[in-house]
Amino acid sequence: MAEFYEVLVKELEKALVKELWEIRRAAGDEKIYAAALLTDSGCTSVSLYVNTLEHLSRTLGGNNSDEAKWKIESWGYSDRMNGRKSLLARSCQMLLNHDKKDHNEHLRMRDVFIETAASAFRRAILKHPLTADPDDVTYFISISDSDGAKRLENFSSKMLNSKAVYKEFFKRA
Repeated sequence: MAEFYEVLVKELEKALVKELWEIRRAAGDEKIYAAALLTDSGCTSVSLYVNTLEHLSRTLGGNNSDEAKWKIESWGYSDRMNGRKSLLARSCQMLLNHDKKDHNEHLRMRDVFIETAASAFRRAILKHPLTADPDDVTYFISISDSDGAKRLENFSSKMLNSKAVYKEFFKRA
């Protein structure tokens, strides 16, 4: 079991470094303020989403409420933008195969997956940060289909950001 997560963390990190670079390039001169790794409650998928202040302003027409700022599904950039194949596809396939092999064991290992994903995300951020100042971007992990998303977001934000960034993120609506 541990061997699976050792391989997964390497695959995730490699894919995330490339995806961070691709998204940074696609965002151009826009000011990135957030990046989130999104999974599902079964931990069988993983996607990277990023948003910029400019995209936030375009989509909300100046109504930049704190709640809208953190609504991942309306963010402007992702690993699957413009119909391209995600570099995270191999990691997703690994997770699906692991789940098919032993669904109950896969679900029991959810916390290990979250720690693995956070470790890979952190290492990728260190290798390819989205901005020159790491405190300009809030990084976190979320779950797309769970009422416990905010708890995971807070927990992962604490692992991925400086204390000042985490404290500010924790105050969100």
